[in-house]
Amino acid sequence: MALSSPNDTTDVLDTLHSLQDELTQLRRDYDHLGNRFRRLFLRLLDVQASIQALNSTLMIFTEHLLGRPFSTNTKKPRRDPPSTTFPAPTQ
Repeated sequence: MALSSPNDTTDVLDTLHSLQDELTQLRRDYDHLGNRFRRLFLRLLDVQASIQALNSTLMIFTEHLLGRPFSTNTKKPRRDPPSTTFPAPTQ
């Protein structure tokens, strides 16, 4: 593309400056979002730790009320299926 006049050059330079300004703003926005994400992630880790501590406390309290260790496994133990092999006949 050939520039036919100084005005064309000025327009191109103005456009480049405008694009540079937009890119700078996008970088700021990206950094801001990255910082917000980090803060939210750290808050999420705090919430997770609080939930784990509460869960442990509730398990201890439940054990105390039941007078025995609390088990989260409420299923009956699985029995082995009956053997499908038969003893060889004796003679």
